[in-house]
Amino acid sequence: MENYIWLFGENLANTSNNNSFYFWKEICCKNDGIEKYFIMTKNRQNKNVYKTLSKEEKKRVLWKNSIKHWIKYKNADMLFVTLSFKDVKPITFLKIKLARKGLSAPLVYLQHGTLAIKKIGYKGNSYWNNMFRFLYFNPDIKDTLIKENKFSDYQLKYGVYHPRYKELLRKHDEFTKSNSINKKTILWFITWREYFGDNKETELFLNKLEKTLNNYKLKNLNDNNYILKMCLHQFFDKDKIGVLTSRLEDFPIEIVTPQQIDVMDEVVKNDILITDYSSLGFDFTFLGKKVILYQPDLNIYSKYRKFYYTEEMKNYSISTPNGLVNELKNNKVKENNFFRNKFPK
Repeated sequence: MENYIWLFGENLANTSNNNSFYFWKEICCKNDGIEKYFIMTKNRQNKNVYKTLSKEEKKRVLWKNSIKHWIKYKNADMLFVTLSFKDVKPITFLKIKLARKGLSAPLVYLQHGTLAIKKIGYKGNSYWNNMFRFLYFNPDIKDTLIKENKFSDYQLKYGVYHPRYKELLRKHDEFTKSNSINKKTILWFITWREYFGDNKETELFLNKLEKTLNNYKLKNLNDNNYILKMCLHQFFDKDKIGVLTSRLEDFPIEIVTPQQIDVMDEVVKNDILITDYSSLGFDFTFLGKKVILYQPDLNIYSKYRKFYYTEEMKNYSISTPNGLVNELKNNKVKENNFFRNKFPK
């Protein structure tokens, strides 16, 4: 009898630092009659991770679009992903009918964040009725997923904490023991907007970012032991990044994309998170760190994307540059209760 085959992947196979990777790493070498493979694109970040794997783990890595990847995908019995089935699927240049041919096996959706802000479009019959399990990490969200997204009860699996959190704790302990930095480091994580493009809404958003970064109070903070790094969504237009940086008046800020960093490393290294609609606030809160919801385009954003907890979120939302600076200076508030309240009691 042949072994079962499980395939794991994340972020179009471009990364190996999220739930799929750490779930796979936890179980990949267990002798249980299941072959468990992780899909990687041959980029610099993945190659560096590959070097850290054991000999047995390396045997269970499939390089994306290799002949072995195609064979294992064709014969796979289960798929585990964080973003979509494209995390594990080989690239095909042939136009095929998107029926079961588009998905070779039942799918387990591990997610990459905690549902609490942006509503998702996945439904119980997504992936051509191949959605086998959908993990959720917010204990209050199950009824909403059944009512609004038409999931069946058996499809929903409560995960309590993300698979990557075990590694997050290890990295945090290691970093804390080896570093004693007097400066406060801030990660500003900006998520995708459905309205992004060549339009007035995008221009207005860039103007608000420019106004915020050129705020003299924020510059004064930077001069007083604050270090600021801005991470833009991976689909953010590079031309628009150039437009934004050209408008800054010598503000010492590092601007990066998720492909250039290890997000978990940034969670560990930074003291404060500024974000708008990202579930990364849960990762920072998990480590007891400060999170600021800065949403200068809330009215525009909400026209294109719905929220799970609209009124509650507004109670913790800041929309002006001065409000952002004042919250950064407020040392009394350590955690953001919007995120803390969604964790298990």
